Amino acid sequence: RVRDWGSARLRLLHRVGLWYHADYDARGLPVGARLPNVELDRGRRIVDYLDGEGLLFERDVRKGAPMPMDALTAFHDLSYLERVTWPDKLASIFGLHGADVDVDTILRAQRRAAGGTLSAATWALESTERRAFNLGGGFHHAERESGSGFCIYNDVGASIDRLRRDGFDGRIAIVDLDYHQGNGNSVAFADDASVFTYSLHGAVWTQSESQNNL
Repeated sequence: RVRDWGSARLRLLHRVGLWYHADYDARGLPVGARLPNVELDRGRRIVDYLDGEGLLFERDVRKGAPMPMDALTAFHDLSYLERVTWPDKLASIFGLHGADVDVDTILRAQRRAAGGTLSAATWALESTERRAFNLGGGFHHAERESGSGFCIYNDVGASIDRLRRDGFDGRIAIVDLDYHQGNGNSVAFADDASVFTYSLHGAVWTQSESQNNL
């Protein structure tokens, strides 16, 4: 039975990938910086649960690399990337004061989580049988020249740009089920017919009619 489970687990890991890094937890943010009941360490909680249930060993979790800077500069305006290194500007994205944020820790957290999205997508594209999950990212409020709603870097947008430059020319669907509209993706791909954006939300953040916002 142990041998059979080990073989099944190896086959599963070949087809399903999970990305998480301790940096995702954004320890540079005060506990009250997010909405009630939104846990900063939710990625860690998921990994711990799966590990405890014997469904996944922590050593099997892929860490990935931070989003390459050239991928960020290709998607975001350079002056914006410079501004978010200023404490007051960065703090405004989280509804905080400049003195309340640890700039280096927060930028590292979001860049690492954004990189997880790119790593997961790249890995999944290597085989049609693969499914990849990143336990961070989803920073859908970050537009090319601005950030808001706790989102500094748009990981999905930057990942799509990088995949395109690396030769992927297939159609892409962004399915966003967050309560808030994925305005960063809607605006970024409003004129790109190869990217279908679907946002099912209860609060509108932009009037951009990208492709499918309900």
